[in-house]
Amino acid sequence: MKHITSSLSHFTGKERYALHCIRKQLMKEARPDLILYLGSLATTTLQRNQSAIEDNKNNFRYACELLLAIPTHSALYRNNENIRALEERLLAWGDVRLIVFSPEELVEQLRLGRNPHITLHTPAIVLYEKDNALRRILKQVQSNKAVKPPVAVNDEAPFSPISLASEERREPMKAIQAFFREYSLPEVRQHIAQWMNAVLHRPSWLVEDTGTHLSFYESVSRLMEVAWRLRYMEAAQQPRVLQDEPAGDILPARELYCPHDGADAWDFFPHHLSREEFCAPYAVFQKLFRIRGLREWQRELHELFSLSLSALTPQELGVVHDTQGVARQLNRLAEACHLLWVWQRQADKPAAVVKAPVSSVL
Repeated sequence: MKHITSSLSHFTGKERYALHCIRKQLMKEARPDLILYLGSLATTTLQRNQSAIEDNKNNFRYACELLLAIPTHSALYRNNENIRALEERLLAWGDVRLIVFSPEELVEQLRLGRNPHITLHTPAIVLYEKDNALRRILKQVQSNKAVKPPVAVNDEAPFSPISLASEERREPMKAIQAFFREYSLPEVRQHIAQWMNAVLHRPSWLVEDTGTHLSFYESVSRLMEVAWRLRYMEAAQQPRVLQDEPAGDILPARELYCPHDGADAWDFFPHHLSREEFCAPYAVFQKLFRIRGLREWQRELHELFSLSLSALTPQELGVVHDTQGVARQLNRLAEACHLLWVWQRQADKPAAVVKAPVSSVL
């Protein structure tokens, strides 16, 4: 699994105590081979920040998601009633969600990735390990991958639980409309720049900005899925908006890219797109997913989101991310979607009614 660590240094004292008590109880009752805390640094940071904003700091309540690898003879194995009962007993220290596998089932899960929430790319913290259990599991995953035929992966399935509503899947333009009702194009560019800056530098996001940052990350993740669903739009369905425009360096008419009267049109111009891409924004989506598939893009966004909330820089964590390249592609994604939104607004406008001039009777 990716970004495996055993360090609890980013947890507060109360959080460490809660984890210590939870781990002790699990070892007593479940006798696991392995306990993994699922999630990145963002899991803890987000909850801590939201609690500081919404609740009194004295109302501490810890929550976490733990993966257990247990022997098949354990009372918890394939027994949801016993698992839920143990979760209730753990309420004394926090809200704990337990995910239980046998070691063999965990090998199979990591190899096949049936549950996109638990894969080789899932960040995790080792809370307990018996006799190098994790190393043995990962070794079996790699050896099984070498001898067994590859399993077809549905790349259209989102990596994260952040996904489009069923209505938005049927009509992806509704998701684009919702996105640009929430954010103007200049605001999107600003959010992207702030996001990448928070990944690379310290201090990271302020506590009061956490909710805003989370909302933007979720919105961009959904927009990525919209682009995936629209990437093979038939050429006949693409509005050829520049067919009557003069070629060369002359800018197209502002109503083709600027949705607001009186606004500075240059702020809304798609600086990251070529003229050909301006004419056919769907081509931008095709290029985007030649770089990465949908799952890979959403995984990358999730990791960058986690890093932007972390107390450590990527360099300190020993990971490498092309933040400049990601920022450029996110801007291209936003600008292509923005053009489609502007054109849709133009198409939905009722035909102008020509009125006769009104003469004053005075």
